[in-house]
Formats: sequence, C-alpha cells, structure tokens
Amino acid sequence: MKKPSAAAAHVVGSAIVVFLPGDVTSQDQEDVCNSFEFSQRATRRQSPEPEHIKEWEEALFNSLSRLHWFFQSSDIPEKHVELADLLKEIKLSDTERRLVENAFDALISKSENSDALKLFNDRVAIGGSPQPSDTDQHAAGQRTLTGEGGQTQGRYQIVVCSVKNGAIAAKFISCQFVGSTFLSDVLFPQFHRSTKIRISASTRGFNLDTYAPNREKVKKNLEAAGPSTQSKIVLPSSK
Repeated sequence: MKKPSAAAAHVVGSAIVVFLPGDVTSQDQEDVCNSFEFSQRATRRQSPEPEHIKEWEEALFNSLSRLHWFFQSSDIPEKHVELADLLKEIKLSDTERRLVENAFDALISKSENSDALKLFNDRVAIGGSPQPSDTDQHAAGQRTLTGEGGQTQGRYQIVVCSVKNGAIAAKFISCQFVGSTFLSDVLFPQFHRSTKIRISASTRGFNLDTYAPNREKVKKNLEAAGPSTQSKIVLPSSK
C-alpha cells in the first residue's frame, strides 16, 4: 500500500504554497512549485509595472494556464477585510487552516526558515525594498516594508494544494495591502493595528499528466534563469 505523504510547505517567490498530507507526491510538489516560479518570472517580464496588482494577477494566471493550470470556481470575489480576519474569511477546512497557520508560524519563528523568510520578504513589497526594523524584532527575520513616503504596496499569495481525481486542486488566495507594516504582522495579523487588506480567492486545477511533457523544459529554463526563488519551509514535527 502506498504510504501517504506528509504535509509540506514552500515559499515560491511571493507565494506560500502548502500541501495537505495524503496523495501529493514529491514530484507533484516539484511540478507545482516549478510551474509557479516559471509563471512568476514570465509575469515579471510581461508586467513592468508590478504595482498594477490586478493586471499582474491576470498575467500570472494566463502564464499558469499555458502550463495546464485551469480555473474551477471563484470562491471569494474581490473584497476588503480586516487583516486580523484574513484566515476567517477564507473558505478552508480545519485541516487546511491549521496547516496554513503552522506554515506561517514556522516561517516566522524557526531559525531553519530564515532564508525562506528573507526570500518571501524580498518579493512581497512593491515600490520599495524591505528594510531592517529599528525596533525589537519579535520574530526571526522580521522586516518593515517601507517605500516612498513610508507607504508600500505589497502582495502575496496563499496556495493550498491537494490531489483530487489525479489532478492538483488548489485554493488560491490573493492578498494585497498598502502601508508600512511588519511582514510578521502580515502573517500574524493579531500583532497589527486595524488594517484593511484586499483579498480574492479561487479554486484552480493543475493537470499533472498534460504538464509532464513540459517538466524538463521548465526545469532547464529555471536553471538558466538564475538563483531559485523557492525554499522549503521546515514545519513543526508531528506529535
């Protein structure tokens, strides 16, 4: 009998991609992460003005569709919510929610994830570079996001993946905020003052069989593109 895979999580550019325990193989995880990195890179080339979030997202999804990702449903139309209510607003099962929370917690608090956190930090901010905080840092690798006039746009994605009928089923949550804030507060909004964040959510599928012939080409393209924008998140050990 095939042994179920363990839960896993990765930073892929500005996305936190988590995989539910079960039937998602290591090859499936690699395919998901590589297709995301490939599409993010293509989107950056096509969208020279990254502050245009909606256009950036459309270009990202168009690129993903060429790698055999497909739209299934719109779960949350675009809306503004309090940052503190982010995970409450997302339609996730208890298992999915716990895994996302564990990934956030591990990314912020575990020293083994400092490189992954830096990678994520560097790709969330738009319009200014993340700068080290002058205040006491309550989390490893914490930075403030500061841009012109102290205001910075930021965007990140949460992608929750499982396998259904031989294909990847992914809940894709897009988040956008404006202001000067701590990245740890993006991941742990209870530390932050009242702030509005724009979110939207959809369910998308990824046909692994039709992607497979593209696998080596995508890998070679990423190898030639420079340093990887992926990093595995070390999750807490299961008890």
